[in-house]
Amino acid sequence: GRGDGKEGMTLTLYFRLVAACCAVDVASAVWLPWAYVPAPDVRLSTIGYTPLQAKRATAVWSNFYGRPAHWEVRRCNWGVPAYGNRAPRCLAESDAVISGEWASGALSDSGRQTWVADFSALQGEGQYILRSERSRLGHLDWSQPFNVSGRAFVGALNMAMDALTLARCGVAVGPVTVPGEMGDGETRAASHGACHILDGLVDHEHTRSAEEAHVRSVGGWHDAGDFGKYTVNAAFTVGTLVMAQEHFGVAVDEAVPRDRPVNASAATGLPALLDEVRWGMAWLLTTQAPSGSAYHKLTEPHFQDLQVAPEE
Repeated sequence: GRGDGKEGMTLTLYFRLVAACCAVDVASAVWLPWAYVPAPDVRLSTIGYTPLQAKRATAVWSNFYGRPAHWEVRRCNWGVPAYGNRAPRCLAESDAVISGEWASGALSDSGRQTWVADFSALQGEGQYILRSERSRLGHLDWSQPFNVSGRAFVGALNMAMDALTLARCGVAVGPVTVPGEMGDGETRAASHGACHILDGLVDHEHTRSAEEAHVRSVGGWHDAGDFGKYTVNAAFTVGTLVMAQEHFGVAVDEAVPRDRPVNASAATGLPALLDEVRWGMAWLLTTQAPSGSAYHKLTEPHFQDLQVAPEE
């Protein structure tokens, strides 16, 4: 019978728990453990790895399940679970491609003991997931899916370049396709109009400067989600971009298209990375005062509302 009262509630919760932990795909007779949901205790690069790159994952101690013991990497087989969240996920039903034991690592910055899995021998291109077995109760943790590909960093590189382009100040930018706000794989178009075209005014109260009140300093990049522009941050960014061009120029030029969606009047024919270098350097030159010193930032006296478009 169904049972009633507390007994019925207990049975209902029991069967729901069993169904949630071990749902059966009747069509394929494959058990789909709930643990295929990625666990935060297994950490690796979700951007991915190139085939010859060192590949490591870390895990931390669990007060309930103990230390990580055995690990294995499996290929992703994307499908829809038979129970619960029906969103497609990596079901990892294939055999292990590579496996090993977790090695004890150093204490993390948080003071927690870490363990390291080195799967650098994995060089075949594809999408994978790492499974970790704990020392107690046979508990399994799963990583986020990750790619091994010669173009593993192309997506992240283009996203970083798009972020710099969208952060440009003093010019209309876009539309640029960016990830959606919910992190669900959806995308949206982002843009803004010409902004801060009268920058900037010298703050005599705090700089004790005898320079003229207005110093034309249009351009540069907005910083960290606000509309301030900072000399040190911009100089560091320019230096990093120049170093990237020196070390990986050919690969970067191949990975990032030149016809990126910037203001048409600003088209230079330069590779995308060097065009951002040009943009940042042009603004840095405006921050130098006649005395030879440089203004370290150009901001409002107080942070603006982050819900307001820069041109407003």
